[in-house]
Amino acid sequence: PAGVALAAAGTHPLARGPGEVTPGERYEEIAREYAYVATHLVPFGQHVHVSVPGAERALAVFNALRAHLPELLALSANSPFLGGEDSGLCSVRATLNASYPRSGIPPALASWEELARLLAFGRRTNAFPDATHLWWDARPSVHHGTIEVRVLDAQTTAEDAAALAGVVHALAHRLATCRDEGRPLPRILPEVAEENRFRALRHGLRGTLIDPVTGDVEPTRERVRAVLADIEESAT
Repeated sequence: PAGVALAAAGTHPLARGPGEVTPGERYEEIAREYAYVATHLVPFGQHVHVSVPGAERALAVFNALRAHLPELLALSANSPFLGGEDSGLCSVRATLNASYPRSGIPPALASWEELARLLAFGRRTNAFPDATHLWWDARPSVHHGTIEVRVLDAQTTAEDAAALAGVVHALAHRLATCRDEGRPLPRILPEVAEENRFRALRHGLRGTLIDPVTGDVEPTRERVRAVLADIEESAT
C-alpha cells in the first residue's frame, strides 16, 4: 500500500508481547520446550552457510572462525530497539539469543567424534533432539554439510546482507588457506570470547575488543579493518 515500505533489522523495533508461532511441528515443539523465550523474544538473524571441503579442514576452519565472531557481530549490529524502546545495545538480538541454552560463541571441537558425543548426549537425556537445537553463534550444519555462521543481525538492505555474506565466505576461505599452508590459525580463550561478544553487542563498531593473542585492548574498528584487509585476496 501507499506510504508503506519494507524494512529489516535484528529485532522488530515496536512489537510487544508474544509473537505468533509458525505452523509446523518443529516450531510448535520449540515453543513448548523454550516457552516464554521462544514466544516473546523474537530475533531476526542472518545465517550464512559456507562449504569447506575436507572434514578435518572444515573442523579447523570452524574452530578458527570462533575468534572472529565478535568482529562479525560488531560489523553487523543492527538491532538497537526492542518493544518501542532504545535498548542501549547495538545488538539486542544477540542478548535475546543468549536466553536459549547452548547459545553464544561455541566451544572448540577437538574432533567430529566430540560433536557426535554431544548430540548423543542430547538425545539420551532428552535435553535436545538434534544439532538444530545448538543455538550457537556458529555451528556445523549436519543437514547441509556446511559451517553455519549465525552471529549476524538481519540487515536493512540487500546490499549490506550480500556484503556480510561475502565477508564470511572470504574469511572462511582465508582460514582454510592458512591451514593448507601450515600457518597457525587463531584461537580464543572462552573468557576472552565472551567478553568480546558482549563488547560487540553493546558498542558495535564504536567500542573496543581484546586481542586474543596479546590481550591488548584495541578499537573495534581497527580490528575489523585488519580482518577485512587480511581477507581481501580471498574476496577477489
